[in-house]
Amino acid sequence: MYLHNFYLNPMFDPSGPRPGADAHNCTVGYVSEYKPPSLYPGVNLTTINDGDGFAQVPHPGLPRETPLVLAANTYADEGGRPLYGSWLECWGYDRSGTWRTLGGTNGGMSAEFTIPGERKEPPQIVFRAPGKAGQRINMWCIFVGAKADYEEFQLLAPGSPFAGNLMPLPLGGGLA
Repeated sequence: MYLHNFYLNPMFDPSGPRPGADAHNCTVGYVSEYKPPSLYPGVNLTTINDGDGFAQVPHPGLPRETPLVLAANTYADEGGRPLYGSWLECWGYDRSGTWRTLGGTNGGMSAEFTIPGERKEPPQIVFRAPGKAGQRINMWCIFVGAKADYEEFQLLAPGSPFAGNLMPLPLGGGLA
């Protein structure tokens, strides 16, 4: 049996795509760069000025017309909330041609969502920062894939979408 996490760089390896190069109103740090490295690699976003802050990663390989879920573990500073939406979101075009959030989670697993197949523009995985300056959100164990795969990962690594060593590929997601 193959379990697939479609998130492009679940280990947040520096050689792979990571949020941050195009961050808006936030700084981005990577748990994968801690010494010693964490078994649960992730990302943290710290808001620069009050307002919406986010960073995104295009994901051209996400399956279309297939039910997907997002999942993540999150920990925000006391009182920290995203100004809009959820901490982790998938953005893309809906069937009417509107660019919007297709799915999102504030921690744990999202409801199922589907990326329509009509449009060719890649959807984006968006990481949101808290709405207040100086606040930080930590997100780790990022998962994008089928609900059944997420549930199987839960059996293999209870309490987390996956253990870091179950996602060994730095590019293109991982198979267990």
